[in-house]
Amino acid sequence: ISEAWIKAAQKSPVYKLVKEWGVALPLHPEYRTLPMVWYVPPLSPILQRVTSDVYLPDAHEMRVPVQYLANLFTAGNTEI
Repeated sequence: ISEAWIKAAQKSPVYKLVKEWGVALPLHPEYRTLPMVWYVPPLSPILQRVTSDVYLPDAHEMRVPVQYLANLFTAGNTEI
């Protein structure tokens, strides 16, 4: 891979999602390949809360459980 390709990849939004912010995971990490598609973990649907005055819940309350996602994509490894 040429240096120009690496620099272009580092300037892409995907690079920030994966390497800097850590919010995207590569698909099929068990193959140790460099896929061209990345998966961004979803948020759960917003549930109505009748006892709260908050319109939108905090992001950590909306996250799909990490262990569930790890079982789907990383053979249960939550450290990735």
